[in-house]
Order: sequence, then structure tokens, then C-alpha cells
Amino acid sequence: MEHSVWHDHYDAGVSSDVVVPELPLFEFLTQAAKIHPEKICTRFLSDDLTYAQVDALSGRVARNLVAAGLKKGDCVGISLPNIPQFIIVYFGALKAGGVVAAINPRYGRGELKTLLRDVAPKIIFSGSDTSVILRDTLPEGNRAQIILTEKNEAAILSSCLRSKDTFNKDCQSLVDYLKMEVVVELPVVSAQDDCIYQYSGGTTGTPKAAVSIHRALVANSIQFRSWLTTLDSDKVRTVVAIPLYHVYGMVIGMCVTLSLGGTMILHDSDSGMDGLIALINDEQATLFPAVPYLLEVLLRNPAVKSGQAQFQSLKAVISGASPLRVGCWEDFSKLISGRLVEGYGLSEAPTATHCNPLLGEVRPGTIGLPLPGVDARIVSLEDGQTEMPTGEVGELILHSPQVMRGYLNRPDESEIVLKDGWLYTGDIARVDADGYFTIVDRKKDLIKVAGFQVWPYEIETVLGQHPEIEDACVVGVPDVLLGERVLAWLVMRDMATVSLEEVQHWCKHWLASYKTPSEIRVIEKLPRSALGKLLRRELRLPQN
Repeated sequence: MEHSVWHDHYDAGVSSDVVVPELPLFEFLTQAAKIHPEKICTRFLSDDLTYAQVDALSGRVARNLVAAGLKKGDCVGISLPNIPQFIIVYFGALKAGGVVAAINPRYGRGELKTLLRDVAPKIIFSGSDTSVILRDTLPEGNRAQIILTEKNEAAILSSCLRSKDTFNKDCQSLVDYLKMEVVVELPVVSAQDDCIYQYSGGTTGTPKAAVSIHRALVANSIQFRSWLTTLDSDKVRTVVAIPLYHVYGMVIGMCVTLSLGGTMILHDSDSGMDGLIALINDEQATLFPAVPYLLEVLLRNPAVKSGQAQFQSLKAVISGASPLRVGCWEDFSKLISGRLVEGYGLSEAPTATHCNPLLGEVRPGTIGLPLPGVDARIVSLEDGQTEMPTGEVGELILHSPQVMRGYLNRPDESEIVLKDGWLYTGDIARVDADGYFTIVDRKKDLIKVAGFQVWPYEIETVLGQHPEIEDACVVGVPDVLLGERVLAWLVMRDMATVSLEEVQHWCKHWLASYKTPSEIRVIEKLPRSALGKLLRRELRLPQN
């Protein structure tokens, strides 16, 4: 890779380029199991699984999937929280030649309907609490088998390996699935095969699946692994609090940790922030991938505010998914022994492309430097080609080995964002003379609430189905805690009235709770262009 100005600011020992082995992603797990089979791979509550056990359990999943009729390239849905079963099923699906579609368990019917129609899963692994809605929203003709598992079953996973039950194609329990020992030949999976379907708002703001090959996730794992210069690779202990179904948690929390042979300490969300604080300190965590919302909430915890709780074991805290407030960076940095650094990534290049250095200069408010092997440019918003001078704003475009193959079943939209090997991110940014990049706005209308993607059109569609609402426009407005919150501007029918509570109740039937509006404003007419396009920016509220 050609030398760029940002390479001069890399930490010592970080190469400007990246060598990507031509291996499928699950080789991180397989190789780690061979090197240190008895090392703890996952810890959840008081239950541990070694690398050898996770590798063996995922192998059983793979063989049973093949025996059940899964073909190479078929989709496997995973709708699970941060429990060891997610990791076991994820790598089992990949070993079987499947393509993983990670599904947010909080999705409502509207979101699931679109996703399930697109990816057409053959098998879905889910908790019982979400299985009913999954069955209800499967497209007509899709008879995907749903296999259930619960959080409390994590304690008995390792014991499943002692069983040698015969294969049962009608099995609906993951525990029973793991007890079945079947001998089948697994398909040959290459680095160029499809690995994940990851949902993203993309440039247009409508949900779609970004298709990434194995090599893309391998590349990003190696890129970020090399960036973690302050970590002792033999003692990596990652607290995984951000969801594994989110591409950020999937790659930085799971894949990077596996590539380092570290231990994933999975946070039980039911334990809340007090549980997370205890987990970080009791487990002496060294790596903490986070989102600004999580950091803000931790800072507001009484134990942290009083100084009773600090996080001195943490050597690296990575903030991503939405902008990090400078004040949050300053306050949280005082609590840790290492560095809190902000980075940037997206589902279309899963997941990180930029980050501030862990030993060199951190520039708060910036997303830092492009990672090894990443080329980044700022181009004109007018023609999409002219490279902008230093300090001038334009669209951020990327060329790197982790860029997606395209959007599933959407060739036209893929052509819009992928041009001559460059990914057009839709984010407006600038770069300074030293190669530090700053995101200044979003070309797309995507809203990020606590790091989660929220697509305005999706919410507007649901609001438009309300009998008293004639028209709706959804925008994101700044929020110190959440990053952004959802504001809905409504045009009512025949002078009708509606309360915020009624709007939220209406939306929660179809959407995840974080997508429901936190505020509504009634307006006589929405601003639109001559072509009828909503002019969202005219409705954004100024930051307080």
C-alpha cells in the first residue's frame, strides 16, 4: 500500500498494510483450540467454556445442520442475546457453509418481515420469547425450522459433548441438538465465500443486508488486532456488553478476541449497569468495546460518580457506532489505566475502518486514522470524484479488504455505493493535515440511538398506518445520553389529536422500543421538495 500521511502517526510496530490469510473466519476458533485447548474462551455468569469445547460444540452444530439438509450458501438466522450459544451457533453455521444473518431479538413484526423475506433462512436459532413472533412473520412458503435455547442452558452446554444421541431431524432444542453426534462430510468453505448478511440502513436509509465474505471479517479482525498495541495478547479479557448481533460486537467483541486467543466475558444484560461494573472489575477485564451511550450511563452510576468504582484493569476502551462527546472522553479516561479511543466503522465494511491510536496522539472529536490496509478519501459532494483539499468537507469513501460484496438482492443500490472498488459511505467528513478524520454530518438520514441504527422511513411507514395520522416525518435530534433520540413530526387528520403515549404504544407493536419516538410535534404541513421528497433537515431541532 502506498505511504499516506496518517501512517506517520501509527503506533510503533503497526504496519501500514495488512496481510490477509486466505482462510475462512472459523479458522480463528479452530486454530486457537489447537494452540491452547484448555484456555477459557467464553465466561457467562459462573460458567466457562474452553476453546476446545466451543470448537467441538460448534462442530456438532455444523454436522447436524448439514444432516438437516443445510446446503452451502443457505442462510442461518441467529436471534439470541449475548450468551455462549450465540458464538457456538455462529461458528457452527459457518463451518456448515451457511451464511449467518444475526437478528436483533428486540425486532418487531415490521422489521422481521422485511429481514426474513430478504435472507430466507432455512434454520433459525432463537429464545422461546422471540420464537412466536418469528413464526408469525415468516413469509408464506418459508418453513424454516426454529431451534430454541435459553440463557440458563449455558450451564449445561459442556456436558452435551458426553452424549452421543442419534440424529433427529425434528429436533427443536439446541441442547438436544448438541447432544446428537452425526458423521457427515462438511463442505469446503473458502475465504471468498459469503459469511454474513448484516442489516444496514445504507445510503438510502432503507433496511438492507450487506453481504460480506469470510475474508472481509478475517481482514478486519487482523487489522484491529494489530491496532491493540497496549494489550498483552496472552491476557486479553474482553467484556462483551454490546450485542453480538450488532456487527460491532460481532467483529471487535467476538472475532478480534478469538483471533488473539483471548477470553470473552459475556455481560448478562439482566444484571444492569451495577452488574457490568462488577463484571469489569471482578474479571479484571483489559478490553472493552463500547458505545457512547454505555459510557455515558456508566459515568452516571452512583458508584462511579462517588469514586467507589473505577476500571483500572482496562487497557483499551474502544468507542464506536455513534459520536463520542468530548466531555465523556475526558471523564471516562480518568477511570481507566489505559486509553479510551474513538473509532469508526460501518456494516458495509465490517466493522472498523478508523481509530485513534492507543499509544500515540488521541484527538478527541475525531475518528482517528485509517486502519492498516485502509485507504480513505474525502470527495466532492457534487460530483463524487474530486478529492477535497485538507480540511474541506465532502463524502468519506473507502478502499479496503473488508468492504462488502454488495447488498443482498439489491444490485441497483449496490452500484450506488460501490464504484471502482471504493465504498461511498454516505457520511460527510473532513481530514486534517496529519490524516485524522472527523465525521461532521451524515449524508443519509440514518438515526443512531445508543449506537443502534434507526431508519426514519421504517418508522414513518408505521406511523402512516395510524388512523388519525395523515403524514409523518421522523428525524434524529441530539441527546447527551443516547447520542440521538427519535422525534416525529405529525400531520393529523381532521384536527384529530394524539398523545405521545398512544404513538409509542402504536409503534411498539411493530418496532423495537428504541425506534419508537421519544417526542412528537404536530405540524400543519411537512416541508417537501418539488419532487415530494421530505426535507428532514428543515425539521431538525438545534442542539441544546
